[in-house]
Order: sequence, then structure tokens, then C-alpha cells
Amino acid sequence: MTPALSVLAPCLNEAPNVPSLCERVLSALESAAIMKRGGGELILIDDGSTDGTANLALTLEPRVNLARHPERRGIPAAWRTGLEFARGTHVCTLDADLQYRPEEIANLWDALDAAGADFAQGVRQFDGGTDLVRLALSRGLNRLLNTAFRTNARDNKSGFLLCRREVLASLLEPASRFRHWQCFVGVAARTRGLACVEVDVSFDRRSRGRSAFGSIPLKATAEVLLDFAPAWREYR
Repeated sequence: MTPALSVLAPCLNEAPNVPSLCERVLSALESAAIMKRGGGELILIDDGSTDGTANLALTLEPRVNLARHPERRGIPAAWRTGLEFARGTHVCTLDADLQYRPEEIANLWDALDAAGADFAQGVRQFDGGTDLVRLALSRGLNRLLNTAFRTNARDNKSGFLLCRREVLASLLEPASRFRHWQCFVGVAARTRGLACVEVDVSFDRRSRGRSAFGSIPLKATAEVLLDFAPAWREYR
């Protein structure tokens, strides 16, 4: 059967998380809420990992579809590659570090359908163990995005999304001009007039591996600020 949903999970040196990621996503896709819509598939996009992420995924779970980048290309490029492999009418993007919970994928789809929306985006609910610096940077950036682009999203840069595949494909078209376009995904959807629905989702502390952006992502934050120039031209 052709699945109704394709879950796209970019991976960069996430070998410690791959076993749990595969197990939890595939279990979520077998839930009644997903199966009644036609089931789903998991697509891992190995973004130039050097720790054996891709080989481990193939060994652990033959049901996982795998795409590979020979070198690191970034999250938007990984999403584009995932779309080339995706068979579902809908796609969901999910980080491989399991800070978003795969068990909440169905909540995004329920909200999308209930609102008759084009685009569902998770709103991260940070727990008590969240690093305060990262939390401040994230909330400050969201406030800046809302002010600059006249949006009112609660979490513009959340990467836990669900929409029809052609919606994501359309949003990704200008992404190559950015360093970190994924931080502008909420802006892109709203300024293009898409009907968006926000859903509160859990955001857990990373338990395994290390973030590609470091514990305090100052360099990435600076690069996002530089991305405001192409974003201004594209979305204002």
C-alpha cells in the first residue's frame, strides 16, 4: 500500500538516537490515528554523518527508507531530498534527536484536519531542564521574526511540521539562498497566506549525542541574523 504520511527525519551524527528514533516513529505510524488515514513511512536523510548513522539505520530496521548526502548540506536540503523519496500525500518533519516526541505526530494531523488548515506547526513546551540560554535565544528570535515579518506565531522556528507534500515543496523553493532557512519556515508559511494551526507539543531535553550547533549556538544565531536580508527580500 502507498502510505498516506511520510515522516522526514534529517540525521547528522545521530547514531546514539537512531535505534529509539526508528522504534518510536514506526510505532507511532502504526497507531490507530495514523492507520485509519492510510498509514505512514519513515525516511531518514543522513546528512553527511561520520559516525555510521546510515549503516546503523539499515542494520536495525529494514522498513526504514534511507537517503544519503555525501557531505553536510543542512536541514532544508535534507527535507528536499526526503521529498524526492516520499510517497505520502502528507509529510511530517521531525528532528532525529528525539526532543520532539514521535507519539505526537497524530496530534498535528488531527489539528490540521480539524481546522481545515494548510500547515500544522508544533509549539515547543520547554521543560524545567531546558538550558536557559537556548530558551532565551529561541524566544528572542521568535519575537524578532514576528516583529520583522508582521506575524503572530508562538514558535516560528519549530521544526515539527505536518502538511501536504506540495505545500512543503513550495515553501522550500527559495531555501538555497539561506544559511538556516528552517528558522524561517513559520514566516514563509504565514506570509504566503497559508492557513496555519499551532499545536502545543512536548520538547524534551536531548538525552543522547550532541547537537550539531553546540551547547550554546552563538554562531548559528549570528548566521540566522544574516539570513534576515534574503528573508526580507523574499517575505516582505
